[in-house]
Amino acid sequence: MTLAAQPAEPVFPQPLLDALARDPEHPAFEHGSRPVPGGHVLELVRRCAAALGGAGAGADGRAGVAVTTAVTPAGFAAQIAAHLLGCRVTGLRP
Repeated sequence: MTLAAQPAEPVFPQPLLDALARDPEHPAFEHGSRPVPGGHVLELVRRCAAALGGAGAGADGRAGVAVTTAVTPAGFAAQIAAHLLGCRVTGLRP
């Protein structure tokens, strides 16, 4: 049996999550008129990943997820969480 080579660089979305964790107080988004810190976005990603994983997304490595949401921190987090679980992701406009 041949094992697949590990990538030399971290694979998306890990570099993004690492950047959010490095400076959790730094604004990651401006939603409306309020800045949204990276730590908050990271927590949203974690919560979304837990919910999606609990619903079976990513369990077999073949799941597809369609995200219908406006451009919001929570919508972004849902999309990144699905990628984190190994899902194929399609964003749809509401």
